[in-house]
Amino acid sequence: MYGPYLALGTAACWMVSALAFENASRRVGSVPVNLLRLLVAFALLMLLNSYRFGQPLPLSATTTQWNYLLLSGLLGFFVGDLALFRAFVVLGARVSTLLMCLAPPIAAVTEWLWLGNPITALQVAGMMVTLAGVAWVVFEKPAPEDGREGARVTSAPHVEFESEARLGGAGTTVLEYEAMPIANATDHRRITPFAIFLGVVAAVGQGVGLVCTKVAMSAPPHLDAFAATQIRIIAGIVTFSGLVVLSGRLGDCRNALKDRKAMLLLSIGAITGPFLGVSMLNKAVELIPSGVAQTITSLVPVLIIPVSIFILKERVKWQAIIGALVAVAGVAMLVM
Repeated sequence: MYGPYLALGTAACWMVSALAFENASRRVGSVPVNLLRLLVAFALLMLLNSYRFGQPLPLSATTTQWNYLLLSGLLGFFVGDLALFRAFVVLGARVSTLLMCLAPPIAAVTEWLWLGNPITALQVAGMMVTLAGVAWVVFEKPAPEDGREGARVTSAPHVEFESEARLGGAGTTVLEYEAMPIANATDHRRITPFAIFLGVVAAVGQGVGLVCTKVAMSAPPHLDAFAATQIRIIAGIVTFSGLVVLSGRLGDCRNALKDRKAMLLLSIGAITGPFLGVSMLNKAVELIPSGVAQTITSLVPVLIIPVSIFILKERVKWQAIIGALVAVAGVAMLVM
């Protein structure tokens, strides 16, 4: 069964897309990046599906499949992301990321209650070990010569996402957190019930959204993973377009289209994120439990460590390396 390897491939793709979206957002802002990445991915999916199936849209999907995938896109791309970005502001990035570790068990419990698919004791143990390793990496403090308090460990987009600009002040708008890396280790913000609620909503959006995808993928007729991604993206485009219009950021999107380097970075992120990464995740949840798949995709902060060391030339302490090894051991248990 190659489901775990597809989920691992998703995490690798999301690592690349996170770096691409972060740098694109620095040039043109995260609002246009957030919307344009979905539009680019949607255009690529239209071309691919036209070539493979002779139609630009997955018209062969049933109404039930469309409904569940649109709901999945709404929960993952929109509700989950918005709650997560706001949680970064009021709660701090590290605690928010830790709360996102609730997404895999939420997905597992939802799938069990909804579809009656239990997970084994070994899978539960593997999930716990993996998430413990990821949490250890997230809370790693940088070396003193970094010149700042926070470690530059990038979290997965969700997201899409499911699914991404540095952590700003509390007055920054929600949309300014696309392509967001993990913020300062000493980013102590007030932990309130509402802040915790936001983090939980983000985890629920990602976890339940993924199970909605599994329901659609499991229903007859068989639905291609790329076609499923295209339907999910439609929900994301519609909701985020409305938000961009209401926030008066259409001008930023037009300016972003004129920046060639930003568009190149954005396109790389769109290919490795919504186009390939999400599609592989869709296929993965068709083959393995949703909670297991989402646990493996949580490895993005771990996978980015070699990039930080060898490409970004940043110093990573042993705590992060040990956490990475623990997370990899947990994934090995899941693959077994």
